[in-house]
Amino acid sequence: AFEPIHAVSGECPFVYLRRQGAERIVVAINPGELPQNLSLPLLEGAETLQAQHASVVGRQLRMAGVSFGIF
Repeated sequence: AFEPIHAVSGECPFVYLRRQGAERIVVAINPGELPQNLSLPLLEGAETLQAQHASVVGRQLRMAGVSFGIF
Protein backbone atom coordinates (compact mmCIF):
# COMPACT_ATOMS: atom_id res chain seq x y z
CA ALA A 1 0.00 0.00 0.00
CA PHE A 2 1.04 3.58 -0.67
CA GLU A 3 -0.02 6.38 1.70
CA PRO A 4 1.04 10.02 1.39
CA ILE A 5 2.10 11.40 4.79
CA HIS A 6 3.14 14.92 3.79
CA ALA A 7 2.17 15.99 0.27
CA VAL A 8 1.35 19.66 -0.14
CA SER A 9 1.36 21.18 -3.61
CA GLY A 10 4.34 23.49 -4.03
CA GLU A 11 5.94 22.46 -0.71
CA CYS A 12 8.83 20.18 0.16
CA PRO A 13 9.46 17.55 1.35
CA PHE A 14 7.23 14.84 -0.07
CA VAL A 15 6.87 11.99 2.44
CA TYR A 16 5.00 8.74 1.94
CA LEU A 17 4.50 5.41 3.68
CA ARG A 18 4.86 2.02 1.98
CA ARG A 19 3.27 -0.84 3.84
CA GLN A 20 3.16 -4.58 3.27
CA GLY A 21 1.96 -6.79 6.07
CA ALA A 22 3.65 -5.65 9.26
CA GLU A 23 6.53 -3.93 7.41
CA ARG A 24 6.38 -0.14 7.16
CA ILE A 25 8.84 2.02 5.24
CA VAL A 26 8.76 5.81 5.15
CA VAL A 27 10.29 7.54 2.11
CA ALA A 28 11.09 11.26 2.24
CA ILE A 29 12.23 13.30 -0.76
CA ASN A 30 13.34 16.94 -0.76
CA PRO A 31 14.01 17.99 -4.37
CA GLY A 32 14.25 21.67 -3.39
CA GLU A 33 17.43 23.58 -2.68
CA LEU A 34 16.37 24.72 0.81
CA PRO A 35 16.73 22.58 3.95
CA GLN A 36 13.48 21.26 5.41
CA ASN A 37 12.46 20.07 8.88
CA LEU A 38 9.22 18.29 9.62
CA SER A 39 7.82 16.78 12.80
CA LEU A 40 6.35 13.32 12.17
CA PRO A 41 5.40 11.17 15.19
CA LEU A 42 5.43 8.16 12.84
CA LEU A 43 9.23 8.46 12.59
CA GLU A 44 9.98 8.28 16.32
CA GLY A 45 12.39 5.38 16.82
CA ALA A 46 12.74 4.81 13.07
CA GLU A 47 15.85 3.12 11.71
CA THR A 48 17.60 4.79 8.77
CA LEU A 49 17.75 2.29 5.92
CA GLN A 50 19.34 4.65 3.42
CA ALA A 51 19.73 8.41 3.27
CA GLN A 52 21.57 11.21 1.57
CA HIS A 53 21.72 14.37 3.69
CA ALA A 54 18.62 13.37 5.68
CA SER A 55 18.19 12.14 9.25
CA VAL A 56 15.62 11.52 11.96
CA VAL A 57 16.12 12.86 15.49
CA GLY A 58 13.25 11.82 17.73
CA ARG A 59 10.17 12.73 15.70
CA GLN A 60 12.00 15.37 13.66
CA LEU A 61 12.84 14.72 10.01
CA ARG A 62 15.81 16.89 9.04
CA MET A 63 16.66 17.24 5.37
CA ALA A 64 19.27 19.29 3.54
CA GLY A 65 18.46 20.68 0.11
CA VAL A 66 18.24 18.00 -2.60
CA SER A 67 18.10 15.02 -0.25
CA PHE A 68 16.24 11.82 0.49
CA GLY A 69 15.77 9.33 3.27
CA ILE A 70 14.32 5.85 3.64
CA PHE A 71 13.38 4.97 7.20
